[in-house]
Amino acid sequence: MGLGKLGAGFWAIALAGAVWASDAWITTALLATGILALAVLDHHNRGYWERLGIPTVSGSLPILGHALDILSSKEYAYESFERALQEHKNSKILGRYWFWEPIALVTEAETVKNICIKDFDHFVDRRTTAVSGGKDDYSNDFLTVAEGSHWKGIRNVLSPTFSS
Repeated sequence: MGLGKLGAGFWAIALAGAVWASDAWITTALLATGILALAVLDHHNRGYWERLGIPTVSGSLPILGHALDILSSKEYAYESFERALQEHKNSKILGRYWFWEPIALVTEAETVKNICIKDFDHFVDRRTTAVSGGKDDYSNDFLTVAEGSHWKGIRNVLSPTFSS
């Protein structure tokens, strides 16, 4: 009676259209907010080296950083690093990104010596490759694989061997 001449089917379709329109608006707003948040996060993460005043290798892409040429097999990793070193010949340290992870390229021998000998306690965890085996695997005791306090313990035992 209250539906008028158009009938219940019309009003059901009109109501469904109104609901769909509001859902589409909400979906669009959420998608736009997500894209904006991702863009802000990407800009922040890829600004790490600039905030520290360290020169950054050019060509960093959103989200991927400098990884695209290596992942697409356009060049080997060492070629990418060599190109970066040629671009910044006079820099002691360079910054680049593997996706959002900042990577430091140390180019001066004296700086490498300071990192490895004098300031080693500030550089505990580095990028490592996964080593198969369990907790008792001897390869977990390699200085280049160990992390955290385990690495510090091994390094403190080995330090006297390299200094004298």
